[in-house]
Amino acid sequence: MDKNRKIFIDGGVHFGESVTAFLENYKTYDPLTFEIYSFEAHPTLAKDTMDSFNKVINVQPNLDLYLCEAALSTHGNGQTFYIGDSHYGSTTRVDKTTGGIREDKNISVDTVDIDDFIITKFNLDDYIILKLDIEGGEYDVLPHMIRNGSIKYINELFIEWHSGKLSQCTQEEHDALVETLKTDYSLEGRHWSAKYCDI
Repeated sequence: MDKNRKIFIDGGVHFGESVTAFLENYKTYDPLTFEIYSFEAHPTLAKDTMDSFNKVINVQPNLDLYLCEAALSTHGNGQTFYIGDSHYGSTTRVDKTTGGIREDKNISVDTVDIDDFIITKFNLDDYIILKLDIEGGEYDVLPHMIRNGSIKYINELFIEWHSGKLSQCTQEEHDALVETLKTDYSLEGRHWSAKYCDI
């Protein structure tokens, strides 16, 4: 049976390459029928992404494409965001050990509670794809979604894991999260990378 609405939630949109990859490569349903909600907290990237999205909309004017300049989080109260040496590495996680993250090099950013966003906007019979490339924040938001129920809304998960780059996330914790997603929610967590867009 076909699902009602079709949703693509893009956490960590970077320059928008995930949206381009989705529109060009996704085959299960027509990607042009999806509502696309993209989140980017890095202020420089958000501006460049909007320029990229405007080009997409010029080609596909009926596409439901939205950009929110905020980080996906466990709450909506704003958060410290650590700016890395590269635009690839900025994060909400101060324990990230790569990318030149320093505790004193940070800004405050808006946040969106991913659980609240999903449950209030969508239904369980919608088809929802979640893509996360949020530089370690996945170890905060995915357990939050599991605890509060929004993970049940997700039909497909694309993700870049960052367990080896966090001092406060063990391999055992990573493995347990992956196993819970797979066993309890049938989510394989297919690999995503901003440098290799194969969605």
